[in-house]
Amino acid sequence: MDCPLVYILILTWNRVGDVLTCLSHLHELNYPNYVPVVIDNASEDGTVAAIKEKYPHVTVLENDTNLGYAGGNNGGLNYALEHGAEYMLVVNSDTILPPNLIRELVRVGRTSDDIAAVGAKNLKMDDPSTLWGAYISVSYNRLLVKVVGQDKKDGPKYFVVEDVPGVIGCGMLLSSKAVRHVGFIDEFLFGYHEDMDWCQRALLKGYRLVYAGTAYILHKGSSSTDTTQEKFLPMYYFLARNTVIFARRYGNLVEFWRVIILTVLYAVRKEVKCKLGLEPAGKYSLIWKGLRDGWNEAPVPFEELGLR
Repeated sequence: MDCPLVYILILTWNRVGDVLTCLSHLHELNYPNYVPVVIDNASEDGTVAAIKEKYPHVTVLENDTNLGYAGGNNGGLNYALEHGAEYMLVVNSDTILPPNLIRELVRVGRTSDDIAAVGAKNLKMDDPSTLWGAYISVSYNRLLVKVVGQDKKDGPKYFVVEDVPGVIGCGMLLSSKAVRHVGFIDEFLFGYHEDMDWCQRALLKGYRLVYAGTAYILHKGSSSTDTTQEKFLPMYYFLARNTVIFARRYGNLVEFWRVIILTVLYAVRKEVKCKLGLEPAGKYSLIWKGLRDGWNEAPVPFEELGLR
């Protein structure tokens, strides 16, 4: 098998334990031509120092502020392109990469020049028999997307290789050709739905997106949004904000109003459950702010959300 140069881009933000675990498994990969790069979004938990001490051979790109999934990964993509990468594997820090992951993703990606991205099956790290998710489709239902296979038991139907509307942004192999043509990830979105936005742009430019159920990645999931941590991403704010922005960009009039109405009803239902004590208080409160900011296409209030 031809083995083109693959850069593994590992994005992290204040999750030193996760990223060290991820790096500790890279030596198990059976692919001979890869370069790991960690992109650190201004962590304050000693992440950079810990990596440099334990894995001095690993390049760390240090950002002065938290640039989110989009800005952080864009720095990694740009670095990889400048250093001759033919493919870039985008992963989160809360993952473990199995030995055959890159080899299989590259094999699928090399089957056609018009494949922009190949997505791996995401299995739950604490229960590898269950999917975190297979791929993404735009449903224009509440909060926009459906993660196909989420929480389902793995089985033959998820071992297929097929064209899909969107691949999950964790375990996503991007071709350098496509990135140069489609462009980088939209930094205005910061986090959530930004992977689907990039996929949509790729499709509009005539590229294919392929789900490779023959490759899998172990994904802890929700690490960056874990509210028990000192630093966490307010997931529901970004889901709501970017739902509105995405629907305005790509949906027709019916799809736009459908997703808005269903998301508002979802927020009302969750708010009632919170008031009745059936859901944690305040868990969904930022949906309303996200909807307003999305409607107004307002920039992310980083300081207010505690992200910088």
